[in-house]
Amino acid sequence: MKHKDTLDDVVSLVNNSTNGYYLAGDVRDLLASKKLNMTFVAKNLSYLVDNVSSNKFVRLMNFISMEEEVSNSMLQNISAFLDRFKKRDISDKDVEIFFEAFKCLPNSDKYLKSNLGKIIDSVSVGVLFELSPELKKLKKLSIRFAKKIDDKINQNQDEVCKHILLKSLRKGTHSANISLKDINDYALTLQILLRELLNSEHKRFSDMRKVGEGVYSNVYQIGTKIIKIGAPRQTHKIPNHRRILQPIVRKELTNEMGEPIGSIEITDEVDTSKETLSKITEEDLYKIYKELRVDGIVWGDPKIDNLGVLKRENKPTLKGKDFYVAPNSVGFRSEIFPKPLQRGDFVITDLDYLYYENDKDKKVNKNSYVLEFERRYRSEAEQEIKMKENMRQKEVDTIKLKDEENRQDDR
Repeated sequence: MKHKDTLDDVVSLVNNSTNGYYLAGDVRDLLASKKLNMTFVAKNLSYLVDNVSSNKFVRLMNFISMEEEVSNSMLQNISAFLDRFKKRDISDKDVEIFFEAFKCLPNSDKYLKSNLGKIIDSVSVGVLFELSPELKKLKKLSIRFAKKIDDKINQNQDEVCKHILLKSLRKGTHSANISLKDINDYALTLQILLRELLNSEHKRFSDMRKVGEGVYSNVYQIGTKIIKIGAPRQTHKIPNHRRILQPIVRKELTNEMGEPIGSIEITDEVDTSKETLSKITEEDLYKIYKELRVDGIVWGDPKIDNLGVLKRENKPTLKGKDFYVAPNSVGFRSEIFPKPLQRGDFVITDLDYLYYENDKDKKVNKNSYVLEFERRYRSEAEQEIKMKENMRQKEVDTIKLKDEENRQDDR
């Protein structure tokens, strides 16, 4: 291979790089010293893909994404990437980074479709699960390929559960406490929970889809059920209230040392569309905050994004029927209030930062309205106290006046 030494030098730069920001400049300087440019790298990208260290693959992807000419060459070199993925030495996370970058390229759908069989065979079933919604949207996708995707997912449910847990639990600050044994142990728990939901919703495992991703959790959907899996909650034991979306499952996950490592939460679907949330006003949000405060509960993260609109009565359901859930089994410290909210009512969907007002060590999200709302609530409470005191004083004064009038009449 012509200029193999130069390619090896580029691979060495990638493998030894500690700062991706400077890598592109270092490669350019190297190429310039050989009277070459990035076109040389673009034409020989497959060699880099084959030879870069597995733990530096993401660094290679960072470099590729910064160079348009090299980035576009991924289209013609997709087969080389898939061959490398088939070796299973690249993490699922890094493989997903590749596909995220690849989908941004012009005409990427054409290359994905023409390599679909190889994609199915080369990537892990966890990555295939993540990719399946996009792959199934490819134009004129054959039934055979769609079935092949579904079959691989349905036949490897345990591996998909491990992938979901590995991806979801390693969010937040508790990831250092998680071992592969924890992942394997809870994979069976998750699989049992999901099977129950699939049976209730008359769905297959491959019908489950990812519908959201946050800093601390990933969100999945099976029919009318929403599954949140992620980092441990600030508080697992929380007050109960009619304004809180009633969960079917709300489970804290711990490691062998008893340390919290994650959480799984399953609820009925509510309307959290952008269109719906855009109609909720700051005043609506405050009314909910005040309602909880009047009932002795502090909501430490009041944000419109943490609300939803009920699609049915605020009761857990399974198999289309109301399903009783013992409050303590989902972390509630009390029974629910009477008269549950109905379809169209606002509910709190993020069951975190909820405390009784007398709880110690309350934590709040200062990026929410909590400080502003608490000041307003206390100010209003003080005004109401003053009004009541004034009313009582007027009543006392009225009584005194009548007593005085009666005494004068007696004289």
